[in-house]
Amino acid sequence: MALKIRFFWMCFLGVLFAAFAQDYSSQLEEAKQLYDEGKYLASAEKYEAVLDQSEKISFEVYYNLGNAYFKANKLPEAILNYERAKKINPNNEDLLFNLEIANQQVVDEFEKVPELGINKWYKSFVFSLSSNVWAYLSVFTFIALLVALAFFLTAKNINTKKAALSTTIVCLLISGLALLFASTQKSMTLKNKEAIIFAPNVTATSAPAEQSTSLFVLHEGTKVQVIEEQPNWVRIKISDGNIGWLPASDVELI
Repeated sequence: MALKIRFFWMCFLGVLFAAFAQDYSSQLEEAKQLYDEGKYLASAEKYEAVLDQSEKISFEVYYNLGNAYFKANKLPEAILNYERAKKINPNNEDLLFNLEIANQQVVDEFEKVPELGINKWYKSFVFSLSSNVWAYLSVFTFIALLVALAFFLTAKNINTKKAALSTTIVCLLISGLALLFASTQKSMTLKNKEAIIFAPNVTATSAPAEQSTSLFVLHEGTKVQVIEEQPNWVRIKISDGNIGWLPASDVELI
């Protein structure tokens, strides 16, 4: 009896999963069709619905959503979703090209604070792959390490033992470094919160209050670093190093 009940639930969950997967695919196809027909806002709404209904974080959905908003002349929304897609796949050439085109339409331009060469190189290397790819690389090389170690322990030939030992050491180094880069990237991403300005223009102030001193003006589409959050305010930093407070309602976290 227990086996029958277990079999029933397995079949039920399988059918439920299949139905969800089919619905997910059909919504993506509908969103793509709306985009191809030039109905960009409707396409964006459909992609947004897909994101709301699914816990799956998809590069393709964010990327296509960014394209739909860009075609609909919704610059902040386009840049926001391009940036979210970039966090998943930072080296996609089509994404980087579209993001650059979108950023060229942003009014604000700031001189970036120069970064130390070694630190810049390290961050560039860590973010050359997504954290998931680094994690997969760590797992795969660790499995290779175990295989090489088994050869080392069981091999009779001295040359085979040397080759297996060398492979074990190399795999250990790669697995450890890949795990380090994955955790470093995750840590940097969590600490380095970024946001996109959604208001047509907003004035940064010296304190989280409307009566405080005005510092500088930002425009929609500009990316800022969020360094502190309060219920209705966020403290932000722009690429030239200037810091100020903005109403939380005027920004959207990436």
